[in-house]
Amino acid sequence: MKTMSDTTYDALPYEDLAFFHTHPANLAAVAMLCGLRAPPIERCSVLELGCGAGFNLIAMSESLPGARLVGIDFSCRQIEAGRELAVRAGAANVDLRAGDVAALDESLGRFDYVIAHGLLSWVSPDVRSAIFGACKRHLEPGGIVYLSYNTYPGWHLRGLLFDALRFHAAFEGTPLERVRRARAALEQMIDDLPEPDVEYARLLRSEIEALRDDQDAYVFHEFLEADNHPLHFAEFAVQAAQAGLRYVAEARFGTSAIAQRGDMRRRLEAVSPDLLRQEQYHDLLRNRYFRQSLLCHADLPPNGSPPHAALDGLTVLARVEPLPAEADGVRPFRLRDGSVVRLDNALLIAILDRLARAWPQPLGAGALADAVAADLAGIAMPPGASAGAAVREGVLVGYGWGWWQLLARAPAAALVPGERPRALALARLVARDASSVTNLLHSPVDLDAMQRSVILRLDGIATIDEIALALGIPRDAVAATVQSLAAAWLLADG
Repeated sequence: MKTMSDTTYDALPYEDLAFFHTHPANLAAVAMLCGLRAPPIERCSVLELGCGAGFNLIAMSESLPGARLVGIDFSCRQIEAGRELAVRAGAANVDLRAGDVAALDESLGRFDYVIAHGLLSWVSPDVRSAIFGACKRHLEPGGIVYLSYNTYPGWHLRGLLFDALRFHAAFEGTPLERVRRARAALEQMIDDLPEPDVEYARLLRSEIEALRDDQDAYVFHEFLEADNHPLHFAEFAVQAAQAGLRYVAEARFGTSAIAQRGDMRRRLEAVSPDLLRQEQYHDLLRNRYFRQSLLCHADLPPNGSPPHAALDGLTVLARVEPLPAEADGVRPFRLRDGSVVRLDNALLIAILDRLARAWPQPLGAGALADAVAADLAGIAMPPGASAGAAVREGVLVGYGWGWWQLLARAPAAALVPGERPRALALARLVARDASSVTNLLHSPVDLDAMQRSVILRLDGIATIDEIALALGIPRDAVAATVQSLAAAWLLADG
């Protein structure tokens, strides 16, 4: 009989990760852009279903020290490990509990934000229905639900890999043994393809090659677990409605139908005025295989177009590097993911210039729009649009493309380090054994060797001079490293 500690997630747990799009600062921003009054995040309550060892909530606690953060997971072993980490990180507002997410009762209470990342389509249909019911039951009247899940049509193609992996590593052995056996067999399978240039072979080869960089835990739980039931978006929306919830948008706002502009907007509207049909058609056009959908109570007002008034209440953050101008007035910019965009649009160039000068300081979206509108004085705007409205639309467009972040509130951080800087407690703990840590923006930061050496000593007691002496490194080098950690939002305020 299966017990509360007898799970494959104990045998092969996921690595500790924080998921930016689950953070209330992001969820509230998306909800506000859809015309909802999102719960204020400073003292919000968050329930995470299927929290694993709770790393997502523990990382969240550093930017939301006044929040109530509760995590539920079936694995006693992971909950115990998470509780130990929470104590070591000083995350006193994190409450991790072992329990069955399909059997929660009213005593748990209601929450402003209910999140479940990597759970909904990885359970049986009965448990999935119970998850929708739990979200409804434990959601405050104005709250927001986040659910991620695998979806069709994209998973029809991923199904090629699913079938091949399960054929080679069906049920024998430990999870790790099964993954390793399946990986070796897939590499041989590439060589065994009788017609390597046909469409099937090309598709399978591309999926196998992409899998090489994935963690063993991901491969097992994504492809070899007993339950993996992708959903069409339309099916997801029906099950949400049956539970008394309605669809709002995607946590990655730019992938939502409501966020589309230009030709795509016209294509979607030509299919149907109904948002749910537009979303399903959008999936068919994009071959989407993964969604991060937001829900609210069904009795809340329907979505509207992103209101500029809501935008003005948000904060913009962008790590942008202007590059030397090119011929014909083209301006290139390197974005936070390393990609380069080349622009000849004066409005977008002005926004990026302002954001580049501001980093790492956050900017209010309304203040940014007003400043850019002043920068563009005398430049022709689209017909019928004021400079302020045109810039605000540009801010929304760039957000939709993922060029910058919009947050309901930027966390308190020491962006200018003092003489006795203090790094985030969780980052200091993780940096002992890993080079990737989580910052106050709930995003990963990869540290080099110098940054790891320094961050371990940023306890709020040691001075920069003392750290330099202990490491045998010039003070200026330590000070520059500390400044880089501050700019990466890794230093605590106060």
